[in-house]
Amino acid sequence: MKINYFLNTKYINSNFSVPNAIVDNFIRSADGNYIKVLLIILRNTSEVPSIEQLVLISGLSMENVKSALKFWEDNGIICVVDNISKTSNLKDYKPQLLQPSVIMQLSEDSKDIKDIINVAQNISGNKPLTPFEMSSLISAYNYLGMPKDVILALFSDCKLNNMNTMVFDSTISRWASMGVKTLEDANKYLHNEDYFRNVAKIFNLKYLLPNQKDLVAFWSENNYPLEIVQHVYDVLHNYDVSNAGNQNSKANIFYVNKLISNWISKGINTIDKIKQLENTTNLYDLWSAGNNNTNTNNKVSSTRRSSYKVEDFIDLIHTTERYMGEK
Repeated sequence: MKINYFLNTKYINSNFSVPNAIVDNFIRSADGNYIKVLLIILRNTSEVPSIEQLVLISGLSMENVKSALKFWEDNGIICVVDNISKTSNLKDYKPQLLQPSVIMQLSEDSKDIKDIINVAQNISGNKPLTPFEMSSLISAYNYLGMPKDVILALFSDCKLNNMNTMVFDSTISRWASMGVKTLEDANKYLHNEDYFRNVAKIFNLKYLLPNQKDLVAFWSENNYPLEIVQHVYDVLHNYDVSNAGNQNSKANIFYVNKLISNWISKGINTIDKIKQLENTTNLYDLWSAGNNNTNTNNKVSSTRRSSYKVEDFIDLIHTTERYMGEK
């Protein structure tokens, strides 16, 4: 008896493509689970599913999903991109919130993930981890490819400083893009993170944004004294306060970076040097953002003072800005 099969017409306009090679070359040799994983990938080509998503959607174990991916990669059907290369410009990294059942399965399938969860639980004082925390930890390991000791070092630091999972996520993705792979590297950047927190307090910020951290990292790596940062902020902030309505505040990290970066290059690295120069040298030499133009220096050097007013300080900053704009 001959039976004809056809696709229900209501699904005609809702479909996706399957390469001919899948049926022609692998319909017999590929395991059914491998086909299942590939179909999920083909269905979501606009946004490639993470391993966790493949586990959740397919209902397969982590080991089976990884085996399927390796099979299709080995046979040239899919291409796997190195995690670190993929995240080098990842600015919108946000871990997917995993279901408890998926978290449990991933922990059972991977000893490293199980260890990360257990140690993180101890770091939290045996307080149960939230689904967001566990999802962040797992994503840092599976998606970003970060070593478990590096993940736990950062998690411990965040807990110690009462930082939430959003800070953990943004920091761990930044580390991934920078190639942080050892505990030694992590400790170096944890020093930076502590410095970032102190700078944020000086500028009355909850935390530094990534572009602010990029600037402040240079101060931290040169061990630039926080008391100088505080001093500069106070001078600029006091001027803003005394000039209510000022729309061009200089009490911000981007402007202060112009000063500090060049002071570092000039060896001006103690509060005593700052205060000595404030009392004995023209302000242009002290507060300029790296100006080495002889004519401009000569123009201003005729004015030397034993003390100064904040207004003079700001005027000289404006002079520097005009000069830097011309460069």
